[in-house]
Amino acid sequence: MVYNYREMSASKDNVPRIMLVLPLANHLNRRLLNGFLEYARENGPWQVNILPGDDPSAVCAAARDWNPDVVAVLQEEDGGALDLRTLKIPSVFVNPIARTVLPRKAPYTVLRRDYFQIGHTAAMHFLDRNYANFAFAGGTRNIYRVREMEEGFISAVREAGRTFIPYPPPSAQERRNFGVEEPRLVAWLASLPKPTAIFTPHDMRAKQVLNACLAVGIRVPEDAGVLGMGNDQALCEFSIPPISSVDIYPERVGRRAARLVDDLTKGRAVPKSETVQFASAVIRHSTDSRLIDDPLVARAMEHIDRNLSSQTYGIDAIAHDLHVSRRTLEIRTRRTLGRPLGAEISATRLARASSMLLATDLPVSEIANRVGFCDTSYFVLRFKRHYGVTPAVWRKR
Repeated sequence: MVYNYREMSASKDNVPRIMLVLPLANHLNRRLLNGFLEYARENGPWQVNILPGDDPSAVCAAARDWNPDVVAVLQEEDGGALDLRTLKIPSVFVNPIARTVLPRKAPYTVLRRDYFQIGHTAAMHFLDRNYANFAFAGGTRNIYRVREMEEGFISAVREAGRTFIPYPPPSAQERRNFGVEEPRLVAWLASLPKPTAIFTPHDMRAKQVLNACLAVGIRVPEDAGVLGMGNDQALCEFSIPPISSVDIYPERVGRRAARLVDDLTKGRAVPKSETVQFASAVIRHSTDSRLIDDPLVARAMEHIDRNLSSQTYGIDAIAHDLHVSRRTLEIRTRRTLGRPLGAEISATRLARASSMLLATDLPVSEIANRVGFCDTSYFVLRFKRHYGVTPAVWRKR
């Protein structure tokens, strides 16, 4: 499969030849490919030859036959182990699995995803909703990446002083056949305290957990919040209830990989390795609740969410809408959430902004306006105080 981007006024020999290796069955890999090809369209002309990657042994042979300028091996999910020690062509690798053997006689760069940070992001999503009990329902694939996600999740939970409930890893037989594991998963879910925040390492696993919850009468999200990873829109949005998921923005990783390919074709220096940190929760019904005991404070949070873009909607307006005094509202908020209502409003605005920075290409000024800041400079200052970096740096992570 060969893609030629832009009209080629130069001779064919002057057009970089790029060989892409990736499995196309997984939606994350397809999104990764979209980001890569988007960069190619904007910065070509390139000739892009796509090798599906179903036969790892064919990669070196294909490279010899086609003689590309750069090889890019993109493995967001479901990538096989490759032995590329004899490859003599500059290469870019995205998320190579542990058993992949990298080239010995050619320059290469490795772009790795921070799975620990993905787990941390998932925990923070649940912590923002005041869960006290947390669990991780590991799945049946990508065991090393699953372990890193679980470690990041546990780290954030324990740092917050909350309870983590482990799920025993599936056996080899259970990994091959979910039907064998399902009774044990159902029994474990039924034993969890209510409510519990459950993170899963991919959306299909979240669907399995969701179905198991419904089978034994566990209400989602009232008794258990369920969060997936990967944001497979078709799977998440057509589940009952729709599944929240940590989006890891493969398109951005694809664009970054394409930029590294571009650098290699032009003889520029590239880092030996680079870590990317793109992750934020896409909220749907499976986690769309805040565990707030005080109904007044719960209603206040709903009003904040609905009026986040208003620059004038503050504590006085919320108290007015709820027909209580400002003092009553502030006292009950501090007692329930452990911090002032003003701090909660600010944190909610900044959390929404952090997600928009990763999910969109909107200018920082526009994002600031959409989350209720009329002064972009003040927004940048508040964002840096809260997250430790500027919005521009956050977007590049």
